[in-house]
Amino acid sequence: DALGTVYVTGEDEVLRLNGDHVAFRCPAAAQGLSVFADGSRAFTNSLQAIAEITLDESSCESAPWSFGSYLGLVHAVLAADTAVYVAGDSPFAEEVVQYTLDGRATLKMGNRHQSDAPDSLVYVTALSVCSAGLCVLDANSKKLVVFGPDGLAVGWVNLSLLLRGVEFIPLGLIVSSPTRAYLSVAV
Repeated sequence: DALGTVYVTGEDEVLRLNGDHVAFRCPAAAQGLSVFADGSRAFTNSLQAIAEITLDESSCESAPWSFGSYLGLVHAVLAADTAVYVAGDSPFAEEVVQYTLDGRATLKMGNRHQSDAPDSLVYVTALSVCSAGLCVLDANSKKLVVFGPDGLAVGWVNLSLLLRGVEFIPLGLIVSSPTRAYLSVAV
């Protein structure tokens, strides 16, 4: 979170670290974790569900998050100030859906009609808020797609061209400023 607290995900729990020891453990399926900047809440995802976690200094409470969705498998989740973004597969293709904090879908991103379009998504592994809107990392097509506030793609980067000759799988993304992003990959 923005306060510098470190969280670690395990197969079925989230750990909050305090220096070199575990401050507390929170039971929650945690393939991914996204903590609000103020550290008061977080969302975790497994392939089948999303959990909302309420955090304080010494404990946590986890409950399933009810979101009106037709998404099948959940691949990534991002908690932003006023929205929650969920990436997963729909009946048509992979897409990202923006939800209100109470779980109402408000916007869909990703080209569901043309699989080879720059804004089509195959398997999203990471989401990050960026100055243009939302940056979406797609592991299978090895690209970073940037969507504007209206849900339309405003740009994309073919990561294979940047890492020519290297076999890799893009896994994580952190956008730290309008001109700097960090990418984690498996090689």
